Amino acid sequence: MKNYEVASRYAKAVFSLAQETNESEKLIAEINALKDVLQDAELKAHLNSPIVGEEEKKKIVNRLLEAAEFSTTVKSFMNLLVDKSRLNHIAEIAELLQKYQDEAAGVIRGDVVSATELNDSEKSEIENKISSLLNKKLQLEYKQDASILGGVVVKVGDYTVDYSVNRQLERIKESLNEGVQ
Repeated sequence: MKNYEVASRYAKAVFSLAQETNESEKLIAEINALKDVLQDAELKAHLNSPIVGEEEKKKIVNRLLEAAEFSTTVKSFMNLLVDKSRLNHIAEIAELLQKYQDEAAGVIRGDVVSATELNDSEKSEIENKISSLLNKKLQLEYKQDASILGGVVVKVGDYTVDYSVNRQLERIKESLNEGVQ
């Protein structure tokens, strides 16, 4: 929880700046790229080590930033994170930035899990129903999980719709158990 409180302050500040300059999409893409690079176990351990000084950490981060030609805003932001010993919050910051961008664009993200791969018309039908229900644009990620046996499970925001065969079997079992007692 505390990590998100800290990350939230930084994410809100940099997102606000990015919106003022109309660079929010670019900024989010750059920070996501850095987040991915900083997930390297060896690099992460080195940057989070209390033995490594702040100047050395700054040099490492700046070499990364220069090599990939990141924007001035991202360079300044990353240096601020190093100065404040907040570089370890980059994953939470990246996640929150995407959330703020989605909210600003009226987009809601979600997952659709099915036992088998869905065709385009099935995906379209799901998207249309959920979009009209929530009155938002959707960005859905489709996954397969054979353990649900059949049907679909849709998770969007705080909503979960479980039309899986597995859940239907659970409901039948529950009702049978209630009848036996």
